[in-house]
Amino acid sequence: VTRRGGGGFASVRLEPSDTAAFVEMLRSGSGLVFRVRCMEGCPAWKVQLSDRSGVSWQADFTAPGRDTDMTVAFSSLLPSFRGRIVGPRGLPAGKLDGIASIGFMLSFLTADGQDS
Repeated sequence: VTRRGGGGFASVRLEPSDTAAFVEMLRSGSGLVFRVRCMEGCPAWKVQLSDRSGVSWQADFTAPGRDTDMTVAFSSLLPSFRGRIVGPRGLPAGKLDGIASIGFMLSFLTADGQDS
């Protein structure tokens, strides 16, 4: 990851093959649970749920050096559009229908837009 040429992040996004089933799984809970491990490099990451309008609901997490289940509550996610925070913390239940992907990002900025 470099800051040159407008850079500053690297990410991967995953789009479910069955969006309706994915949204139903999100609706059945109050957040995300995923397993991570930092094998090498930077342990500071963001998890993102992105909607069809381009808004990403994101939260920071630190990946430890061993397999660890991370829990991120929907209430802790911040809405971001092109790297700028666009609203208060918390993913409302009414916005879950628009979620189209989940992703992970390594960035020079934290979820709230500050330098990391």
